[in-house]
Amino acid sequence: GHRRRRPASSSLAGGGGGGVASRDRGDASDDPHGRVVLLLDMDCFYAQCEVVRLGLDPSAPLALVQWRSALAVNYPARKFGIKRGDSFEVIQQKSKGECAAIHLPVTPVTPVDDVPASSGASPRCGDGGGNGGGEDEGASPSTDDDDGEADASPSAYDEEFHQPQHVRDEMYRREKNRMRSQSEGKACLDRYRLASSRIFSLIDETLAQILGRKNFILERASIDELFIDVTAFCRPSATSDDVDGGGDGDGDGKESDATTNFREGCEEGAVRSLGETAICHDERLHADEKDDEVGRALRLGCHVARTVRRAVFDELGFTLSAGISTSKLVSKLAASYGKPNGQAVIFPGAMAKVMEETQISKTRLLGGKLGKRVQSLLPESETTMGSVARLLPLDRLEEEIGEESGRWVFDACRGIDHEAVRATLRVLPKSITAFKSFPKVSYPELEKWTALLARDVMKRVETDNARNNRIPKSVTVGYTMVPGGAWIGRTFRLPFPTDRDFDARVQRLVDSTRRVLTERGHSSFIRIGLSAIDFVVRARVGIDSFFRKGEALKSSPKRLLGSGDASNKKAAAKPGGINDYFLSKSAQPATPRVIASASSPRPSGCESASQNTLPPEQLQGEAGSIDKVGDSDPAEHSSSMTDEEVARRLQGSYDDEARGLGRDYSGASIVGGSVDRDKAFALQLQSSYDREHSVLSHVERFSGRKSHLGAANSKKKEVVNKRSKIDYFLKK
Repeated sequence: GHRRRRPASSSLAGGGGGGVASRDRGDASDDPHGRVVLLLDMDCFYAQCEVVRLGLDPSAPLALVQWRSALAVNYPARKFGIKRGDSFEVIQQKSKGECAAIHLPVTPVTPVDDVPASSGASPRCGDGGGNGGGEDEGASPSTDDDDGEADASPSAYDEEFHQPQHVRDEMYRREKNRMRSQSEGKACLDRYRLASSRIFSLIDETLAQILGRKNFILERASIDELFIDVTAFCRPSATSDDVDGGGDGDGDGKESDATTNFREGCEEGAVRSLGETAICHDERLHADEKDDEVGRALRLGCHVARTVRRAVFDELGFTLSAGISTSKLVSKLAASYGKPNGQAVIFPGAMAKVMEETQISKTRLLGGKLGKRVQSLLPESETTMGSVARLLPLDRLEEEIGEESGRWVFDACRGIDHEAVRATLRVLPKSITAFKSFPKVSYPELEKWTALLARDVMKRVETDNARNNRIPKSVTVGYTMVPGGAWIGRTFRLPFPTDRDFDARVQRLVDSTRRVLTERGHSSFIRIGLSAIDFVVRARVGIDSFFRKGEALKSSPKRLLGSGDASNKKAAAKPGGINDYFLSKSAQPATPRVIASASSPRPSGCESASQNTLPPEQLQGEAGSIDKVGDSDPAEHSSSMTDEEVARRLQGSYDDEARGLGRDYSGASIVGGSVDRDKAFALQLQSSYDREHSVLSHVERFSGRKSHLGAANSKKKEVVNKRSKIDYFLKK
């Protein structure tokens, strides 16, 4: 029953076939039990979010309902026998009216012509509206359900979850036992994404403070679960010196005072934390197993888990359960022994006994087809991982399910899993998705649902653009039909709309979707979804970073031009500048528009450029790639468009709208309902400068000028060089 000293062999390096994700050895050690891995799981996450938001007693039974069916049930409600999937009527019957039901937030469906998407008239998600969640039916935690993190800032979290108690009481009175109809709109998960992001951020901050950035790796497994590898802290002798958790290091390699203090108190704290931790099958352990190198490391892991759980509860009021062991697979099993609001550890000596109790279908990565295939190789009465270990040799597993999957199952049923914990907290999602399911719908009714999804995706793309400086190039439309009773799923791709106006972008996506579906001859649908994909980064340069740090300097447009600064006056008075050249050339329509807008103290929303600028060549390339996808109006993406027109379409669609509507997507500060004029004007000057600088930097390389020539250049050569610069500028 003791596998921890089992020598590693090639058969332990699990592969990725047959539905099993690719697995790598951790850097810590070749010992199959050489790591310390924690699994943190938020207890009844969706229901707990409502308990915290509404300020309810945690011991009060509560069910979160979606379309009259229980989506999440807290532990007090489970005492009545209430389970997920129960109808609202069954919940009331089982609890005799004691269990309250709160409906999942709903984004209302509104015909696109009735309420302009940019008008701000839609209610917040928490009040039955808002800017959409993305997932709809069956919104259970999974790796795929989180396609865009919410704003994890404390202020955003507090606005949703820390209202005064009298406000919470009123919300509870209004929402308690109020059921919603599926025809009202789509489910909205923004509230839960916000809580998840805030909790994960706090965990990351706490670990960085007590362990140091380089001593842990954090992997987000789902909306309510995360793995943490703390081997570098708990067992530093077994790790390489260059292990990095993916965060920013301290730079000088020195520990912070908080990390030093935590390390000094670890031995005493680990003993106390182990006393508060459930030790799975303690009777199966050797007398010295808790005190050998692996045992001491796991004790420290228990202390780290307890510290993090306490920090989350003290700061946010959420309870977490934790599992501590030597791999991702076993730590997830351990967490189930610690629920709710507790933690459990599985030492290597107890793994054989744990596997005898663990159903194959309940094991991580074996809940689907692979698990069913393994179960089919066993007698009907044998259904546990221990059964696999006892009855299925390695060669049989490899023969039946493939070499790589067979090796992985052979190790997994013995508590061995080499899959590494990979840093994912700061990894941006690859898509922003929204979908809706219904019994059956066809045009024209389908149009209001595609408009709802399009508004949802567009708003979330704007938020993502402001936070991560990127824009999508394409939209995937997925839909499901049931002709003849059989489900058929199809997808197609469209260019992401680049219209300046928000409503125009929404309408273009709605029209393009209708056109393709109509051309394909499809008439009825049970599900449709939109997913923004193929993100490209928009370089953030110049003055925007200054304003984001805080507007310490309040200056007027006149001062920005240099009227109060001698050096600026000198620069402004110098003749021959590129501005003078273009201002004298009214026959050149494209570039003078930028200069003219930079000279105006009151920039208009449609002329101003973004602080997020890309080189004209890159913007033209992006427009071309979008055009290849197949826009419904090819004329608007003609290759003859000037660089400035392309730039305005791709960049101005977000930032200009923010100025025109008073939205703060570009980072500008709002003053009296409009954008700060000083900042807006500075952004225009910066945009003009960035454009000229980008081209002139090519000019320098083209002309071959070098600083050491200095006075040796004749006046004639300087004139020739100046002409070549201007010619090259116009060519670009």
